[in-house]
Amino acid sequence: MAAPLERFLALWGEIADFGHARALSAWDQETHMPRRGGASRGAGCGA
Repeated sequence: MAAPLERFLALWGEIADFGHARALSAWDQETHMPRRGGASRGAGCGA
């Protein structure tokens, strides 16, 4: 019974990662991140 729970928690973690990425990109948009700042942001996040 632990395996389905572990799988669920792993998938839930991935969903949460997408939510965090969405929030970060919204923040970048609101703070007017430079147009060419995406590569630097991606390298810093390491996702």
